Amino acid sequence: MWSAARGWVLRHAGTKIQNYGADYFDTYNPIPNSPALAAQISQDALGSGKHKISARLWCDNMFGCQPNAWQALLDFNRTVNLAGAGQ
Repeated sequence: MWSAARGWVLRHAGTKIQNYGADYFDTYNPIPNSPALAAQISQDALGSGKHKISARLWCDNMFGCQPNAWQALLDFNRTVNLAGAGQ
């Protein structure tokens, strides 16, 4: 699922990954006035070998993001959950 999260960000974020670790990664800050997405993704252990992956998606455009940040988050969750369904 972590790999799916990283792949989704690589395909959909408007900036490259800046920091990458075992339980956190983020992109560079959004480009000023750009509707392109930036992302922060974290993975928290829940116990019993389970993890929760959380995402924050945003942009720096007063008219909104492209794609819409809320719709992009839904797609991110769908993609990551489908990757976990195969485990």
